[in-house]
Amino acid sequence: MQLQKIFFTAIAVVFFTACVNPGKEIKFNNNKVYFKDGATKEDGQKLGEYLVKTGYFDTTGQKGVDVQVLKNSNSFVVNFVVDTAAFKQHPEAYNTFKSFESEISKNVFGGGTVTIGVVDGELKEVKH
Repeated sequence: MQLQKIFFTAIAVVFFTACVNPGKEIKFNNNKVYFKDGATKEDGQKLGEYLVKTGYFDTTGQKGVDVQVLKNSNSFVVNFVVDTAAFKQHPEAYNTFKSFESEISKNVFGGGTVTIGVVDGELKEVKH
């Protein structure tokens, strides 16, 4: 499944704010994957490489987005940081994000359980 760039270009343009601790970071041009709470650097690296491959991460260096990965036992949480105003204008984007749970599970985490979260720059869940 390839990511739908139109939604993601408009919605995923937010970074974590300075007041939160999203974890340790790995850079992919202007994009960042943060990992913490049981997730390893390898987990973050694999996720970032997958997001580059699928086109979610802009590789031109013009625009960057943040993603966070957490791990609890064999379960992963992948939080996508979004522009809340744009996200609320496109509630259908939530289902697009959620549809990547199985793809990320299969292609990144070897079939482990993945839950997709949509959060703002302060890691607060964005309601759809």
